[in-house]
Amino acid sequence: MSLFSSARQSVAKQTRIATVIAAAVAVTTVLSGCSLLDGPKPEVKRQEQQVPEKEPQFYPGGSAAENEEYFIWIMQQFATSETPVAGQPLVDHLVAAGFNKADMTVSFDKTRINFEADSIFVAVRVGEECLLGQVAKADRTFVATRADALGAEKNICIIGETRPIDW
Repeated sequence: MSLFSSARQSVAKQTRIATVIAAAVAVTTVLSGCSLLDGPKPEVKRQEQQVPEKEPQFYPGGSAAENEEYFIWIMQQFATSETPVAGQPLVDHLVAAGFNKADMTVSFDKTRINFEADSIFVAVRVGEECLLGQVAKADRTFVATRADALGAEKNICIIGETRPIDW
C-alpha cells in the first residue's frame, strides 16, 4: 500500500464521518424544531365587539367620533347578513348606509398569490380620523374602531396597497 493510497483512504473515512455527523445534527435540529411546534398553543381570548343595542343616529358630515357607533352598527349588520364577505359588497353596504365611497379604502379579496384573503378590511376617512372595520370570512366575526389617520397629510387609513374602488 502506498503512502498516497493510505492518505486517500484516511480522507475518505474522515469525509464519511463528517457527513454522518452533519446528517445527525440536521436530523436532531429538525426533530427538536418539530417538538417546539407541538407544544401547547396559547388560547386567544378576543374581546367581543361592543355593539349599540339600538340603531344609532348617522350624522352626515359629522366627525368620526360622532359616527363611530353608527359605523359599528352597520359593520355588525353586514357581518350578520348573508352577503358574501368581500370588498365590493362591504363597500356597497357602507355606501347604502350613508358613508361616502370616495372616502373609503378596502383590502383585496385575494392575496398576491391568488389565495382567498382571511378577512376584509375597510376604512372610511373622516377628516384626520378613520373608521376602521374588519370582517373575518371564516366565522363572520367583526371588529370596528376609530383611529387617527396616518401619513404626513393625515389621509391614510389602511397601510399598504389597497383595492381600487372603481365600481
